[in-house]
Amino acid sequence: MQSPSLRIQDFLLLLALLAPLVLGGLWLVEKLRLLSCPIGTFLAGTMRQNFEELAIVMASLSITFLVRNWLVWHTPSLSRIFEVVPQNSAKKQRRAGRRLAQILLASLTLVMMVIVVIGGLSDFCFSDSGMTIRSWPWTNTVNYSWDRVVGVTTSCSWGQRRWNASYVLTLNDGASVDMLGGEPYVAQSYPALVRKLSGVNFSFNSSRVAPNCGHGDVALLRKRP
Repeated sequence: MQSPSLRIQDFLLLLALLAPLVLGGLWLVEKLRLLSCPIGTFLAGTMRQNFEELAIVMASLSITFLVRNWLVWHTPSLSRIFEVVPQNSAKKQRRAGRRLAQILLASLTLVMMVIVVIGGLSDFCFSDSGMTIRSWPWTNTVNYSWDRVVGVTTSCSWGQRRWNASYVLTLNDGASVDMLGGEPYVAQSYPALVRKLSGVNFSFNSSRVAPNCGHGDVALLRKRP
């Protein structure tokens, strides 16, 4: 049984491993997405934002425990501090437990990485020439010109512990894309979106934006582009 001070040290070790993995994973997915977009892209995002972010966090968490366990089990000084298996356990039982834990964590990591790929390849790109949208990795990428936008609908409501917002562009074939899937670059890209929609005849509906909306992009949600 670990003492409170050792549990804190163990938590700090996990945090030191986890934070760079999550931030690095989000950054890498974003850069890879931009590589697949046309030249002149000013906003790129995923069609499955929550799906992708959760998978990145879970994959990072699995890798964190894999690395943490490897370090603890193969570094004598760390093993003496963080070893969670009782020292009097039989060696074979201890090794079997370690092997099973690593296999389960590696399997979870693999599953989460597959989900990350699915989310990363379900993307959209807003560029000077128009929009490209791919709803799922196994569907074709569809190209749209800006004059095919027929509606913009925004919303903002309180969800579980945070404000949930959307900025949905609807196209004349019924397809739609939520540009907030490109956070945190929406505010920077908004002027370019306004220029591209200038002269386009489309409807705008912000009736679903709560009066007390506290989302960071609330000013954009209430304004017609």
